[in-house]
Amino acid sequence: MMTAMKQSAVVLCYHDVVNQVSTASGMQSPGSLLYKMRRSDFAAHLDAIGRAGLTPTLPNTNGQLTSENSLVLTFDDGGISAISEIAPLLESRGWRGAFFITTDWIGMPGFLHAADIAALADRGHLIGSHSRSHPQISRLSSAQMREEWQESIRILSEIVGSRVVTASVPGGFYSQQVARAASDAGCRLLFNSEPVVQLEEQNGCLVAGRFRVVANTTTKTIVGLAQRRRAPQLRQQLSWEAKKAAKRFGGALWFRLRNRLRPN
Repeated sequence: MMTAMKQSAVVLCYHDVVNQVSTASGMQSPGSLLYKMRRSDFAAHLDAIGRAGLTPTLPNTNGQLTSENSLVLTFDDGGISAISEIAPLLESRGWRGAFFITTDWIGMPGFLHAADIAALADRGHLIGSHSRSHPQISRLSSAQMREEWQESIRILSEIVGSRVVTASVPGGFYSQQVARAASDAGCRLLFNSEPVVQLEEQNGCLVAGRFRVVANTTTKTIVGLAQRRRAPQLRQQLSWEAKKAAKRFGGALWFRLRNRLRPN
C-alpha cells in the first residue's frame, strides 16, 4: 500500500449535469445553479481529458488510490443526473466516477433512488457517503459527526451490498475532528474541498483534496488541472484561502449569503 507521503491525486469535484431543465436534478437553492453543468459542456470536459491522454481512475474496495498520480472524477450530493446523464457519458468512454450520496435525500424529487444507487455500483461506479443530512459538519459535536457518517455509511452499504469506505465532506466544512469521526465510522478515504494534490493521513484515514468545477469552468482549466499545471491550481488555492477567511470572520451571516448567492 502506498503511503500518503508518496501519493498524490488530482480530484475534480462536480455536482449535477443537466440537459435542458437546470432544476431537474439535485439541490434547488439559487446558489446551487452555479454547480449545474450543461451536458454538452461536461462532455467537452471528458473529451478534452481524453485528448490529453489522461484516464480517470477510482479507489479500490479498500479506499486506496491505485497509482501515485491518480485523476479522479467525483460527483457530490446524489442528484438524479448521476444516472441519467453522468454515468452514460463516462461509460461511453470506458470510465467510471465516484458518486457521494447524502442519504437523507435518497428518493426525494431530483435525487437518486436506492435502486439507482445500486445500479451505479453494479455498473462499476464508486458509491460513497456525503453525510446523512448535509450539515455544516465541522460545527457539530463529535457524537453528531460520528452519527452523520455512521448512519450514511450504514444505509449505503446496505444498498450496494458491500462496505462503503469512502466519503466526501459536505459544504467544505472540513476539520481534523471531521476526519476522525469519518475514520471512526469506517471511512478509509475522505475527500474534502482543499484544492491540493498531496494526500495526508488523519487518524487512520487518507484525506484527499479536490478542485472545484462549476458551470462555467473551461476545458482549458480542466486540462490544466488534470495535467497538474501550477497556474489553475494557484487560482483555486487563492480563492479557497479567501473563502476560508470569509467563513472564519463572517460566521453565520457568511453562510446565509453563500446559500443565496453561491453553491454549496
